[in-house]
Amino acid sequence: MCDSGMADYVVVSTTVEDLDAAAQMSILIVEKKFAACVQRFPVNSVYHWKGKTEASEEYLLLIKTKADLVDK
Repeated sequence: MCDSGMADYVVVSTTVEDLDAAAQMSILIVEKKFAACVQRFPVNSVYHWKGKTEASEEYLLLIKTKADLVDK
């Protein structure tokens, strides 16, 4: 808790596989009031998966929420 009595705010990031999933998840998160805002960005990711280096296009979600709502 901040000294001012206001809740701590955080930005949670995650990625999803395509624009439809990003849109659906963003809308659901905001409608359920789990976050005040979700921003969507197309990204190119490089990562290790099953012993190989992979690359894919996906969507990064930045979810602006209160710290006590993160687990929801």
